[in-house]
Amino acid sequence: MELFYANNYLLFTKLVGVVFLFDIILLMPFAKRYLSDPYIENSFFSKKNLSYLATFLWIESAIALIFSWNILIHALLFVVVYRYVFIDKRYKGLARGAGAVGYMPYQAALYIFIRECAMQSGINSQWVYLVDTAHLAITAWMMLNAGISKALNGYLNNKGVQHSLVNPMWGYWPALFSKLNPNHGLFMVMNILGVATEIGSGILLWFPATRELGAIILMLIFVFVLFTIKLQGLCLLMISIPILFVRDLGVYHDTVTPPVILPNILSHVLITVYLTICALNVLVSAYQFIRLYTPVLKTIRINKYIDKLAGIVPIFIWRVFTYDVVNTFVKVSYRSNDRKCLMVDDKNYMFGNFKHICTNYRFIHVAESVVLSTLVNQIKYNQPVEILKKKFFDYCSTLIKPSPNDKVEWIFEKFEILEDKGRFYRKLTHVIYCDPSENKFQISG
Repeated sequence: MELFYANNYLLFTKLVGVVFLFDIILLMPFAKRYLSDPYIENSFFSKKNLSYLATFLWIESAIALIFSWNILIHALLFVVVYRYVFIDKRYKGLARGAGAVGYMPYQAALYIFIRECAMQSGINSQWVYLVDTAHLAITAWMMLNAGISKALNGYLNNKGVQHSLVNPMWGYWPALFSKLNPNHGLFMVMNILGVATEIGSGILLWFPATRELGAIILMLIFVFVLFTIKLQGLCLLMISIPILFVRDLGVYHDTVTPPVILPNILSHVLITVYLTICALNVLVSAYQFIRLYTPVLKTIRINKYIDKLAGIVPIFIWRVFTYDVVNTFVKVSYRSNDRKCLMVDDKNYMFGNFKHICTNYRFIHVAESVVLSTLVNQIKYNQPVEILKKKFFDYCSTLIKPSPNDKVEWIFEKFEILEDKGRFYRKLTHVIYCDPSENKFQISG
């Protein structure tokens, strides 16, 4: 791959600022919960009012990116916050880093910060070309990785996107799509296109002659997702990224080398580390992907060191929206005074239900779908009971009781969305009973 220069970089930073601002506005009513215990175990932001300070800095930094104020400093603030919340605390909380919803904003902020470091040596310096090329490479690999993963996990057998479209936890229009036969041609076309466009865009981005076509395909993928699947700001971010890879749009050009904020030697060290991270991202995730489907590689002693490295960098396999993830549906009920009441069902995950808006808004947001599906899916991964118990009790502590003094038993019902005789149906697989006040935790199924 020859060196690449992103002509629309400044426009991209402004769009990223808009996306980050949009994200925090959506999370505003519950920002403290998502930044603090128990969603993030032993979170730094749990102390005093630090979550409110983080929210303020998030808003201020997003506005700074939009207006190009001290981009390096404000991008660094995002890198620090995203790194702490979504990477370093990935395995120490309920959300497990929120997957791509947390990882992609971190990568975008990191790229902007490193690019600003490179521009201190001149807006057309070799360092800038290297950073842009590295970012292009990991974006192309990410799409290729995601497409191959879908191909190997059911999409080519027509087991894929329809399970997210009919699931109220993930889709905007479940009632509409649930009326269709699971083998309807529309789903087949969506699944095949899902694989073909992701693999195709990943390949096309590598070559200068086809790069713009690859960028347009990548953008169109997430325009479709924006109106069908609840990914909120992630869709807008993924629509913005390809703008870096198309021809010069003639707006918001860099004309002046930014002021030197960091010593050149430090900037060059940071850039070198970033380039190394990008190379490791491609090589290690490729190995992890092959290992997933090659049993003999799973026993190699070096794996523990590779996995430790992957956690630090970080490096993920892009198993996004595969069948085994999006076919999970969760109901939440409570029993109080010998009366069972449904708290969260289909309608609570959907837009347009303004009754009990505070409770419903929480479950409309994709972040809550990530948390709930991650929580209940840990049952099938044979987690120790004590760990499961703690996580469910932690989650219960965030739910609102009908009355503060009521004794409540929380009930989680886990369903799998399956197909039979030309229709979708839900199969109850597990029921989890939690009563933290009585230290009661029971899983049936």
